[in-house]
Amino acid sequence: MIEEKLIESNSDLNSDYYIDCEIKGFDVQVEAFKISRFVDCVFEKLQFSGNSFNSTSFTGTEFKSCQLQNVNFSSVDKIGDVRFTNCEFKNCIFYDLNLDETLFENCILKDCEFQNTSLKRVIFKNSNLQKSHFHQCKLAEADFTSAKNYFISIERNDVKKAKFSMPEALSLIEGLGVIIE
Repeated sequence: MIEEKLIESNSDLNSDYYIDCEIKGFDVQVEAFKISRFVDCVFEKLQFSGNSFNSTSFTGTEFKSCQLQNVNFSSVDKIGDVRFTNCEFKNCIFYDLNLDETLFENCILKDCEFQNTSLKRVIFKNSNLQKSHFHQCKLAEADFTSAKNYFISIERNDVKKAKFSMPEALSLIEGLGVIIE
């Protein structure tokens, strides 16, 4: 177990349990995140590419100004009370997860896939969801009011009490085949 430590290289990621650690400023190797637990940690200015978080858990964790490309979050063991701020996601996969109450603030989520994932009360604050898709997701009470470029099928997702704002909300009826003039 590693507690209250600054981690600045892959070689420092040599434990299976991290508490209140700051991990910052390097390219994370794929093997670095296997069977690890992160509690109250901050990931800052990291680059993740092609990572899969096999049996890894994140609790009370924040990702700041990270770049995540081709990352598969589906193998995460547990994720709770996680915040993403100023992060850029490209081609990331979020399948069969519970991401309830997660915050995505000032993030770009490009070409990401959310499938069979619970996103209740999630906030996409000032986030760009360009070409990202939601399939069979629970989006109840999610907040998209300051998000843009989302496409959400209201027929294939639970959107009860989700919040949207104009003009972006018009995209919700796009999938219904309605013509608006």
